[in-house]
Amino acid sequence: MKVAFVFGKGIEGCGVTKGANVFEEWLVKQGHESLVIDFDNNHKFNRSKDTTWLGPILTLKLEDTANAVSEVVAEVNTCDIVIIHSMPTRKQGKYIDRFRNFVAAIKDPIIVTHDHGTVSYTHLRAHETPEHLVCRLLLE
Repeated sequence: MKVAFVFGKGIEGCGVTKGANVFEEWLVKQGHESLVIDFDNNHKFNRSKDTTWLGPILTLKLEDTANAVSEVVAEVNTCDIVIIHSMPTRKQGKYIDRFRNFVAAIKDPIIVTHDHGTVSYTHLRAHETPEHLVCRLLLE
């Protein structure tokens, strides 16, 4: 099984990131593959430098072209499961549409959200489909 870990706020190094990192270690020990998607939202998170990922990290920057984003989406579509660990908030307004478009382009994997921000959760709900989102770990 291949699992993508998506960080829409960037890799912060907070509890959400740490939990995802521990889960990734466990998955890899069980013989699974991982992939990390980091949406660079131009924030500097000092704690993220202390996080070591086992799978490749693909970073999407604001200035990336549609082609670069398509390449990352294609890689994510090779996964069995996509876990969205954080989503852009209102404070990161210019990144929200970019993130929504990215999530809407995911076609094959099962998508699971695991975020601690209720506002950003609502943004993703607009793209929820029964085929893609099988588990909500928030508000329900």
